[in-house]
Amino acid sequence: MNEQTEQAGSRPGILVLIWLFVWTGALALMSVSFLLTGCGESSEPPQLTPAVSSPVASPTATIPTGFAPENRTTKSSELVSVGDLEGVILYGGTAAKPALLVRGGDKSVKDFEVCGGHDILDESLLVDGTADNGLANVFVFLGRAPEGHKTPVPVASVVFDQRECVFVPRNLIVRVGQPVLVKSNDAIAHNVHTLPVRNHSTNVSIAANNRDGLQLTYSMAERKPLLVKCDLHPWMRAWHLPLDHSFAAVTARDGTFRIRELPAGTHRLRIWHERAGFLERSREITIRAGQIERLEITYPAERFSARGEGKPATGSPASQR
Repeated sequence: MNEQTEQAGSRPGILVLIWLFVWTGALALMSVSFLLTGCGESSEPPQLTPAVSSPVASPTATIPTGFAPENRTTKSSELVSVGDLEGVILYGGTAAKPALLVRGGDKSVKDFEVCGGHDILDESLLVDGTADNGLANVFVFLGRAPEGHKTPVPVASVVFDQRECVFVPRNLIVRVGQPVLVKSNDAIAHNVHTLPVRNHSTNVSIAANNRDGLQLTYSMAERKPLLVKCDLHPWMRAWHLPLDHSFAAVTARDGTFRIRELPAGTHRLRIWHERAGFLERSREITIRAGQIERLEITYPAERFSARGEGKPATGSPASQR
């Protein structure tokens, strides 16, 4: 009887010990969970974002010339893949002063009230004696677009104007498909007559003071500049060069030019002047990535006789070679 009573009395103690053991274990697990998750943070696993490595500049990416490479998202070895060409074209001799085409005040000049108010000089050969005989109005361009290289055609029009019976600008480079807006600032009628080889010829009249303009578009590239003239005023002459790429320039008054962002590699230049025709048909140049290639060429005076492509003041079409 006493033995049974002792066994019954020990059962509550055993139950208390089991309860304490379970409660202590639960507290331990909660503490571990708290330490692992951190106070106030979510227990969800973190979302991993792939690391994006910044391009590492290659040795050629440092450009001391100040030339800015094109914005590209390619591997580092291709970050700089273009260079510039700059140069000067010089006249080898003593140039005569430009001839007088229209003498200001000469009332025999057609449309004297607009065209006869000032001297109009022959600009077919302009040599800057103060800059080592730099030769203006020379076209320097690639004969063809670099393989695989395409640049968008500009949407904006280029303006071809007529002011005081002179075409402005005298020399114009335009992309195939880019609009040329022909305007007139003169209070008389003019006409614009193009003489291309590959494109259709255009011969349109421009009304007096037409500032809205007429649109002219070239559909094909020409291998050399084409003559533009006014049949009403034969001294008015200009040259247009439609191209299917953007790698071209016309020399400034001092004979300098610059063609920007040529793809690195070997190219062939064409160099053309209205009094000489082609000065070079295929001059090889090498463009190095991120650098400026410099070119200086002197052509002898005898290359610029009036027998060339632009006989001054005649109004006749350019000879086709």
